[in-house]
Amino acid sequence: MEIIPQARFKVEGFRVVNQADLILDGITVVAGENGSGKSSLSKILYYTYRSIFRYDELVANQLNKKTNRIRELIEFIHFELRNIDSLSNRPFGHIPRASAFGHIPRASDNIEIALERLKQSHEELKELMAIFSKDFSLLINNNIADRRGIAYRLKKIIEDILEKEGATVENDASLLHQVRVKIEDAFLEAEEAIKNRPIALLKQKLQTVFSNDKQLPDSLNVYEYDSLIASFVKEDVSIPYSIKHTIYMESYNNYFRDWRFGTESRDASLEHLRNLQMLLIDKNPSDDHERSADILKIIQDDIIQGDILVEERFKNIEHTIYKRKDGEIFDINEVATGIKSWAVLLLLLKNNHLNKQTLVIIDEPESNLHPKWIVEFARILVLLNKQIGVKFFIASHAPYTVMAIRYIAEKEGTLSTTNFYIAEKQKPDIFRYNYTPAGQNIESVFGSFNIAIDRMNEYGV
Repeated sequence: MEIIPQARFKVEGFRVVNQADLILDGITVVAGENGSGKSSLSKILYYTYRSIFRYDELVANQLNKKTNRIRELIEFIHFELRNIDSLSNRPFGHIPRASAFGHIPRASDNIEIALERLKQSHEELKELMAIFSKDFSLLINNNIADRRGIAYRLKKIIEDILEKEGATVENDASLLHQVRVKIEDAFLEAEEAIKNRPIALLKQKLQTVFSNDKQLPDSLNVYEYDSLIASFVKEDVSIPYSIKHTIYMESYNNYFRDWRFGTESRDASLEHLRNLQMLLIDKNPSDDHERSADILKIIQDDIIQGDILVEERFKNIEHTIYKRKDGEIFDINEVATGIKSWAVLLLLLKNNHLNKQTLVIIDEPESNLHPKWIVEFARILVLLNKQIGVKFFIASHAPYTVMAIRYIAEKEGTLSTTNFYIAEKQKPDIFRYNYTPAGQNIESVFGSFNIAIDRMNEYGV
């Protein structure tokens, strides 16, 4: 009887990837030469699954973009009124900052809770609009304000927010009405998006992340038990079950820098870095430690011979230490990159972020690891899959990684859910690749690695 996979991801026409149809049941390994699209696959896989599960965040972010300028306007009026002498004795309440939206929907919410949060946010903004209406009338009707040009400036700002350059400025009530309509429309649209989960928001998210690309993939399909849950040809996005959490890991040197500030904090392409950093700091309130306890012990006692700790008083990823078994303590940024590789995995385990509904995407896990540690890393991945059910997507071009996963999975009895794919050039277009399934047979994968041996025979003695 044919076994239907829990999760399957199919993409066509994305960057150099011509076609990839990937099963994500246990451990999925894609192998290929440099420039064959492995990292592109990893990233679109991450952002697609993350956005599908955290769809309400997409709605909240869009809502904030539409309403933040209204909040900024309210704050502007409130400030200008303080500076008018005739109104200086007027009592002023606290106006929240434009970014302080306290009730946006969260990824963990169900639809009912998300809608209730949305309702609370709507009421909060309506209260601010009541303040705004009074302040607006005071400012517009105050002669001193008018002489200073503040009233005219205010009207021009509102026109800009309303995106109607030709709006009539004489009718103040009309301008206020239009601001209210804009708010009501934004919340109505958000409510409909939470209820119906249109595919358009997923597309917008991918366009933001991959903004340097001329277009999105020609086709993208996400399946769960062979049922289509997301697709560019499907109007809505279903709520996923088998994969709810995605984690993306690449260069381990980057994870122990604070990415919350500076230009990096606004770079959409680095979002996965910031997301992972939060997981390395924050603990998941889960009490299911038993299945991971022995794996933690293997990493701490047998591999790194020590522990990784984030100093509680700082709660900042830059204050992470490696405490060696002999008591010596080292700043994480001063230790070998191989230790950092284990530090990321160890903190994810300790903070309870790995479970059977987690997909961990690792781009070149062998990077900066000694061959012995490559094998150890492969062993831990297989054990995490076997004992906890964590799913892995591994992009690699290292023979040790592929071989170790294959044979350790066989020994541990998980080979049936371990799948290998090889990136092969689509002829005659040598710059496009098809990802061909190899099942559990790694001979074809090693065929691509043997090119290096052929080159050595050609160039060597």
